[in-house]
This record gives sequence, structure tokens and C-alpha cells, in this order.
Amino acid sequence: MLAGAGVASSLALFAAAVGARPSGQLDGLFSAADKAVSEAAEHLRIASLVQSLSLEQKVAQLFVIRPEALVGTGPVISVDDALRDALLGCPVGGLVLFDDNVQDPEQVRSLNADLQSLSNEACGLPLFVCVDEEGGTVTRVSDKAAFGVEKPQDMSALAAEHGVDFAKQEGERIGSYLADLGFNLDFAPDADVCDDPDNFIYLRSFGGDPEVVGSYVSAMVSGFRASGTLCCVKHFPGIGHADGDSHTEDIFINKKLEELMGCELLPFKAAVEAGVDLVMVGHGVYSELDSSPASLSRVIVSNILRGDLSYGGLVITDALEMASVSDHFSSSEVGVRALDAGCDLILTPVQFLAAFNGVVDAVREGRLSEKRIDESVTRVVRAKLRLMAGQE
Repeated sequence: MLAGAGVASSLALFAAAVGARPSGQLDGLFSAADKAVSEAAEHLRIASLVQSLSLEQKVAQLFVIRPEALVGTGPVISVDDALRDALLGCPVGGLVLFDDNVQDPEQVRSLNADLQSLSNEACGLPLFVCVDEEGGTVTRVSDKAAFGVEKPQDMSALAAEHGVDFAKQEGERIGSYLADLGFNLDFAPDADVCDDPDNFIYLRSFGGDPEVVGSYVSAMVSGFRASGTLCCVKHFPGIGHADGDSHTEDIFINKKLEELMGCELLPFKAAVEAGVDLVMVGHGVYSELDSSPASLSRVIVSNILRGDLSYGGLVITDALEMASVSDHFSSSEVGVRALDAGCDLILTPVQFLAAFNGVVDAVREGRLSEKRIDESVTRVVRAKLRLMAGQE
């Protein structure tokens, strides 16, 4: 009903506009009408797909996990009966492959193709097949000779030696060789501002000047978009000035919002303007803004990222198995907290089934509304339909 009303409203507005405009402007109006009809058709298709999913299927679409989390054993290098049954029974939104899952081109292509086939069989939607391929110290593919691709530099070295045009070329090159292997989402590039060589993120950052970092991030995002592979900037709202490593400990950033706006947030703003597909929220605690880690903070995700930066795309947490979150929150509550904060995708909780059941139970008990779930699933489906359109 609502979707149909939206189409009717759009057509009525168009008719009124045609009657009010001189004939010389009609070409532009008809072009606008074509766009409106196309957008309305996409809206209807997305709504239909979301409505076709059960609550459990919708919740499953909000998780991106390691394949081993579905079967309890590993490493997974091919699809066996256990993984097939698990994925058909619980069609998660995405799977992320790590070093142990990646051996050579033939193996990876076969694994990713089989995973996609199962996802489509289970729910009629493709799978986000994800990888961390930033370059330098964070690679899963190019560091293996079997793949025969040149390893990208650390972002710090790239910015020191090359201009932004090269960054765009690298984004397109990385996205292209990943797509050839069946990956469709790269957790890159890093958008943190960092000028401290002792910081764990230093080599992964384009540097300490936020304007410069923003220009490189924007260029690389454009390159990924040209390749057809989705990309994800990280770690919002910026951890380049934090002490410590969120993989192993709590990290704190004691900056006011005005300070973040003038530094850390600038590269993310540039990425949003460049059309980035996903934003990954880190686990830093921004003590001037909230006492919760950013990934679980409504202030950070809903107010700042969605509100101040006007970002309407997918938001994913950083890995929830990291100590900075898992030391303080159980798997059964962490997904609920992330969704309540405004995130769409829940990345690698310590115990997937506990996190999945925690979200389902929260909806059934009224602690999370199904409308809230549908908002995120709608964004997921929209991104996946665009992936499918790019493959046609």
C-alpha cells in the first residue's frame, strides 16, 4: 500500500509539473520522470524482497561472519555438506575470508561461487563475500605468490610516493583482482588520520593531514566504484590518535565533536561525498561524547554519522570479537546494542548463534522493533541488488 501510494504520488507530482512548464523544458521533465519511475520500481522490488523474508532470515542478513562460525570447524576452504546445510538454514548477509581460507585462485573462485549459489538458493539474495585487502601489512590475497598480483603498498607509503591519481588506479586494480576471484566487498581503504609512528594504525593511514587523507580516501573509493567491487572505509569516527590497539584493549579518544569535525571526520566526509558503499565503525570510546564504544553508540552512529555527515548507506561494526568489546559485552547482547545504535551489519561476534538468537529474542520481546530490523535489511537488499545489476 505505502509503496504503491509513493508511486502514485510521484506520478501526480510529475503530471502537475508538466502542466506548469513551458514545452522547452519537457525533455528534462521526461528524463526526471524516467528516473522517478526507475527509483519507484527499485523501491517496490526491495520492499517485496524484504517482505518475503522471515524474521529469522532478515536477522541473518544483518550478520557478516567467518564461515567457520557456521560449522564450528575449520579452516573452511571449500563447501561441504555441513556448510551447505548451515548456510541454507541460516542465510547470513555475508562471509569474510581470512588467510586460512585463501590458498590459490582456483580454490577461491570455486569456494566463492559455491557460497553465492547457496545464498541465492536459500533466500534469493547474493552474499557479501568479504576480505581485508588494504595493502602492506593487511592483505589476504596479494601476499600469496599463487595469485600472481602485485601487493599494494601500505597507505602511508602510497601517499608518500604517489599522487591521488595513483590511489584511484590502485583502488580500481585491487577491486578488479578481487572481483575476478569472486569477492564483492573489500574492507578498505583506511580513513584514519595518523601521524604517530608508534600507533598501530600508522602504516595503514594516508597520513596526519586530514585534508590530504580525505583526498586519497576519496580517490581510492572512486577507484573501487569503477571496479564494481564494494568498499568500506574505516574506523569511524577515527582511531589514529588513540593510545593502544582495540584488538587487545580498550582505547580512548578524548576529543570534543568540534575537534573531530576539524580532523578525524574530514576523510569520512570525503568518502561519503565520493559515494562510499559502507562505513565501518570502530570500537574507540570517545569519552567527551559517550561512554560506550563507538560501534555501540547511538550518538556516534545515528547522530554523527547518519545525522551530521548525512550518510545513508550501510554501516557495519568493526569485528565484535575484539577485546575492546568482547571483554565488556556478551555475544547475546552485543548485536542488539549495535542495531540499537544504528548499525546495519554485525561483524564477527565471538559466538554467532548467541548473537543471532539475541537479536531475534529482542525483536520478539519488543526491545527491538521489526521496523528497525527492516530498515537495515532494506539497505542490505538495496546494496545487493546493485551488485546483481553490475553483474548483468
